[in-house]
Amino acid sequence: MNPLVTVITPTTGSDQLNDVLKSIDRQTYQNIQHLVVVDGYHEYSEKAAKILEGATRTTAFALPYNTGYDQYNGHRIYGAMSYIAEGEFICFLDQDNWYEDNHIESLVETIKAGNDWAYSLRKIVSQEGTYICNDDCESLGKWKSVLNDNFVDVNCFMIPKMAAVHFSPYWYRRARHPNEQPEVDRILSAFMMQNFQKFDTNGQYTVNYRVA
Repeated sequence: MNPLVTVITPTTGSDQLNDVLKSIDRQTYQNIQHLVVVDGYHEYSEKAAKILEGATRTTAFALPYNTGYDQYNGHRIYGAMSYIAEGEFICFLDQDNWYEDNHIESLVETIKAGNDWAYSLRKIVSQEGTYICNDDCESLGKWKSVLNDNFVDVNCFMIPKMAAVHFSPYWYRRARHPNEQPEVDRILSAFMMQNFQKFDTNGQYTVNYRVA
């Protein structure tokens, strides 16, 4: 039987969440749990509820208050939901990015080929969702980035649940904060490569990553 894969998405009800939901609904892989966590009931639940109407593969709930303030973004949600997720494998998907239809299936197949975890490559798209280029310089994983490290963007990972649980304390970091560098996705990349050394990429640009 194909393993259950949990995708975690924190949201503040951005209109871009529509692209996330559509991409999950279109996945060729069937055994998916999609957890959408509204980061603050009073601030965002009404707007998020309208976007979530009609999503067929998503379970949504709201936190009582916002946890992403002060540059924490969805980090603490990714850490906490690693314990709640039911999937054997976990993916993290920001509310402003989305997957190609075969993203999850291709990563599961990469793991089945004898790997502990897998990652995809990514496309760079505009805020409007228009393709700009393939990322062949930064989020490359087993190949060195332009910064001379082996970096995988958080949206590109598929990792075992227990690895996500062990990593969870490291999510307590703020994005682009001068006192909390390197950033959490670079720490996650190093953690996975050092502790789970059997990994590979699907070799496909199956994450669409919006630039600010």
